[in-house]
Amino acid sequence: MGLITAVLLMFTEQSMVASGVERTVDSITPGAVLLRDGISLPGCPPLPSQRYGPWHKLSQLNGHDVEALALEAGWRFTFIAGRLQVTAFGLTRQAAIYRSAVKAIHEVASWGFAALEVGNVEVQDLMGVYRANLLVHVRQPRPSPYLRELDPYYYPHQFEDFDEIFWRASDVQPQFNGV
Repeated sequence: MGLITAVLLMFTEQSMVASGVERTVDSITPGAVLLRDGISLPGCPPLPSQRYGPWHKLSQLNGHDVEALALEAGWRFTFIAGRLQVTAFGLTRQAAIYRSAVKAIHEVASWGFAALEVGNVEVQDLMGVYRANLLVHVRQPRPSPYLRELDPYYYPHQFEDFDEIFWRASDVQPQFNGV
């Protein structure tokens, strides 16, 4: 690691301590749920949370609890298959975890999703530099269990469903012939 990189790491970590972020970093544990700012479940009271950059970390709830609350409200807290693994370095344990969480938040937000659940947190000390590996599962609060609304104009493509194509076409878009 070069001298410039080390100076930048120290500068950003000092600003983390000054802004109070370092106190909230230890709350990133397996099962923690982070929601994008402005996202709430309809029919649910405001969930207790603490600010974590542009997102909110739910204070006393894990993914299973949020999913139960969403089901009570008639929504789903959809689990997206696959996972995201993020690695970041820092001069303190908290700085490494904070950097990896921020990387995960930016990645999930760039995909267009509004929530994430922390699966695993590993921190290793490598001769004075900490490396944090964060395993994140992408979640999405939605009124339906599907990521997108179903297309009403979809026609089945299997050969066995050949007869259903015409029945589906007549239901979706009736046509008058011979007028």
